[in-house]
Amino acid sequence: MKSTFKVLFYLKKDKISKDGKVPVMGRITVNGTQAGFSCKLNIDPALWDEKTNYLKSQRNTLSREIHQMLENIKAQIAKHYQSISDRDAYVTANKVKNAYHGFGDRYKTLIAAFDYHADSIKARIGRDRAQRTYDRLMEERRCLMRYLVLKKLEDVTLKELDVTFIERYYAWMLSDGHCGKTTAFKRTQTLKCVLYVAVEQGWIDRHPFLAFKCAPDYKPRMFLSDEEIQRLMNIELRYHRQRAVRDMFIFCCFTGLAYIDLKNLTYDHIVTTPTGEQYIYNRRQKTGTPYHIMLLPIAQELIERYRGYPGKIDETRVFPVKDRKSMCTTIKRIAQKCGITKNLSTHIGRHTFGTTVTLEKGVPIETVSEMLGHKQITTTQIYAKLTANKMKEDVRLLTQRIGNLYELTQPTTRLLSQERRPDQSGRRSFTYSRAGSRGSFSSAPRRYRIRDRGFSRRASYRESLSYPARSATSVCTHGSVCKSHLRSDNAPDRSSAANVSWPFRSRAWFAPSNPSVP
Repeated sequence: MKSTFKVLFYLKKDKISKDGKVPVMGRITVNGTQAGFSCKLNIDPALWDEKTNYLKSQRNTLSREIHQMLENIKAQIAKHYQSISDRDAYVTANKVKNAYHGFGDRYKTLIAAFDYHADSIKARIGRDRAQRTYDRLMEERRCLMRYLVLKKLEDVTLKELDVTFIERYYAWMLSDGHCGKTTAFKRTQTLKCVLYVAVEQGWIDRHPFLAFKCAPDYKPRMFLSDEEIQRLMNIELRYHRQRAVRDMFIFCCFTGLAYIDLKNLTYDHIVTTPTGEQYIYNRRQKTGTPYHIMLLPIAQELIERYRGYPGKIDETRVFPVKDRKSMCTTIKRIAQKCGITKNLSTHIGRHTFGTTVTLEKGVPIETVSEMLGHKQITTTQIYAKLTANKMKEDVRLLTQRIGNLYELTQPTTRLLSQERRPDQSGRRSFTYSRAGSRGSFSSAPRRYRIRDRGFSRRASYRESLSYPARSATSVCTHGSVCKSHLRSDNAPDRSSAANVSWPFRSRAWFAPSNPSVP
């Protein structure tokens, strides 16, 4: 079917300005789809021909300028239409309009910017990027296209993007998009990366998604214990293929290799020192980071066991590694036979090496990070998580190292007993008690004792005023406790007040015996 394309101009007569001019509008038609836009131009209706939807003549200077502007708009739209047709089989009027709103740049729409980023990743495959990275980007592009088609947007110009767009897209992925929280987080991060590229290229002035924040929902890293590793090693398997998969999984548990690194492992990567130690020197397929691992005796034994084993891709490979899916399925079946309830995969071996085999045995995390080939030690902290056994062993060693280095020379005494120590003068005063709000009668130091006239000179005015709110007990000038104070929750009861000989006649506030008590 032949594609139809047309650009039409017309006047919007319902929007007349004060000077009598009306705006010029445009309409794009592609394969039965239409999209309108503003030409950002106001003219006198007398210059316009309603039958031809164009200017009446170009004799005067103004008409020629308007004619040239409209022709430039039509030429730009036609250019975008041709560009979109060359790279996309499905062309709509909205796509052409959005491309035009990007001021003539083909990468000023969101999908076009996404494609630009994906093309740059594709060009780096085999150097510092893997094919899987590009495939993941294409899957994320298809997810974004489903959302745009569902919302009848088809495409969005970069200048129209705001934080509302990504908020709605994130909510759609969690609901109708059937994406997990971690998957939705990764796809929003990809969009942020695309917009960073757009800012660097000068297509937009600022990043529209910086205000949006979301967090992944990472599942806890699983790993095997020493007892579970031994169970896998002791299980009797009937088929040689199962034994091979078990042995390769055990090799990952004692070397920390990922699946793709195990598959690419050759004998050239294994180096033997003059003293007999064996090392693996290679670069990770995922990140290209170099790593070297000193092989444990079990790993060395497994390498020799499969030397000359049939079924390898070529003779240079160490192990007969098949596809990832079949290997994970076989590991799960073996785990069920061993009574292991954990959902095993090829990557669990890498986690086991980072925790059970190394960190729990006292290997420093810096060494573990070097063997795992991590660029940052924070990544190692995710894999090599602290366990209860590791913490228990570390505290036990710390206790042995400390020994009798620290010793308490004075027994612990209650401060409250010191506060209630009798005064040398033997005089009693009402003091604030932490145990209750009513207060108590006890001996107090002389400088915090209440005087019969006004406040104590040694107790400050502010300190004295800060405590009535807590003890809330006062004595009137009559020298006795008023009924209003007896009805207060913080005042002493009538029986205790009747048996006390009050040592003052003028108004006074009760200050605590220890000002440090709140």
